[in-house]
Amino acid sequence: MTISIIIGMVTISLSAVPNARAYPVTATNGTAHSAQSNGRKVQVTMPRKPQSIARTIPADVARFIERRERCDHFRGEDPYNSDRAKFLALKMVETCQGTDVELAGLRAKHRNNHKLMARLYPFDDRIE
Repeated sequence: MTISIIIGMVTISLSAVPNARAYPVTATNGTAHSAQSNGRKVQVTMPRKPQSIARTIPADVARFIERRERCDHFRGEDPYNSDRAKFLALKMVETCQGTDVELAGLRAKHRNNHKLMARLYPFDDRIE
């Protein structure tokens, strides 16, 4: 059985495994989540908001993660008509432009920090 959950502007899909209590899931914007079930309901755990991320990691990485997650959100949206396609194209320019170079720079700068590299690893190297 597959369950789709819409939270805000992100759809999370997971496949239920019989008798399992925890499920790794991936949202449409590529972020990792976890889900737990007690047999009657499913609870999805979302990653921390960028504001709380900024308290635990350097500001440059937190800003990048916030921007790139917005970018990935718009990249995953459906341009169901011409107005929507124009809107998405504009938003992708605003949020995605320059992130390939920025990601490479952050990975080089923080290459010895395994915690930060783990946060940067899920992002695609080239999206532009």
